Amino acid sequence: MKKIARVIALTSIIASASISAQEIAICKAQCGSDKKICRHTVEVRIGEHEKWKLNKFSNDLKNSKPGMDAYLNEQQARKNDAQRSKVLKVEKYHACDVSYVQCTNSCTNEIFKKENSPSNKQDN
Repeated sequence: MKKIARVIALTSIIASASISAQEIAICKAQCGSDKKICRHTVEVRIGEHEKWKLNKFSNDLKNSKPGMDAYLNEQQARKNDAQRSKVLKVEKYHACDVSYVQCTNSCTNEIFKKENSPSNKQDN
């Protein structure tokens, strides 16, 4: 009789852990999807900004004095803007990563709270 009780208790623990693992996997998948959307949005916005800057540089070049000085100034400005864009992209990606970690932590905390709630312990 004690062996049967142990088997039943062990089976319920394993089933509970399996459900938790599934819930956590679903949670991480949803958070991962949100992160992917976040990063795509960063790419699109930076791409739009790059197009705007390219048009601005070409208009500035058309309106400036012809010659090597104008060309060198434009090249330096492009180099500076490219560096700023890289920094901005890294910062935005980092924000997406932080959001992902917060999402997964929040989700898993909710799962563990639900498992450890008094009403859940009474059912077992």
